[in-house]
Amino acid sequence: MIKSLIIFLSLLFLLSTQLYSDQEETYQEILSWLNTKSRAFNYDKIDEELLFIFNQAKEANLPLDILFNRLKEAASKKIKSNQIFSVLSVELKELFKIKQIILKHNPCLAPLDNDENLQGIPVSKIQRERITLVLYYIKSDIPAETIDSAMTTACEVQKSYQQVFHLFNVFITITALHNLNSIELTELCDAVLRSKLNSDSYPSIASFFLKGHSSHINYSVIRNVIIKVLNSGGNLINIENELFRRGSSR
Repeated sequence: MIKSLIIFLSLLFLLSTQLYSDQEETYQEILSWLNTKSRAFNYDKIDEELLFIFNQAKEANLPLDILFNRLKEAASKKIKSNQIFSVLSVELKELFKIKQIILKHNPCLAPLDNDENLQGIPVSKIQRERITLVLYYIKSDIPAETIDSAMTTACEVQKSYQQVFHLFNVFITITALHNLNSIELTELCDAVLRSKLNSDSYPSIASFFLKGHSSHINYSVIRNVIIKVLNSGGNLINIENELFRRGSSR
């Protein structure tokens, strides 16, 4: 739970800088850093390579803040230049992969979003925010395959980005407790999105895992009960009753 809180607070910081900062302003900060501080960390020999990475990200409308923060973090830890180039290259590839997932589902998910906080914000900034969010979910142990599959399901059942991300926020609590694999998470995600539950009810899914954990019910049993009940058209009360029956029979 502490890990989840730390990640969540990090996300809030990232989004506050990402959504409201200008991409060009961040790019100028990067150039200034490379010109004034790179040599102090012995990164000046790979300035051109680093700049190439940032230029690729900028041209692709990927969030520069993420790469820049990773560079500064590496510098503070005195990571060697060849290692930091490798780290940033891997991060860049991951951001490109996430962008492809977003672009793949954007035509059906974006029109369904009714988040008033997004009104008046340029599409390019909204895209970077979504990329930042998906990266956060991946680093919180929700596999990219699960995210891709969930967005496919959301398109089929007419759920928005807002609703899908709400579910992922709930899943972070679950992954902090249990090491569910990609298939287990994907099946659970699919069942919740296809169910009659509204997004305000999604936190109850995490509470079932928390209660089951305290009652020493195996997480796979909890997952299977939730999926079975939801797939049969059941609701939260049905899930709670079934888990109570399982717990009392132990």
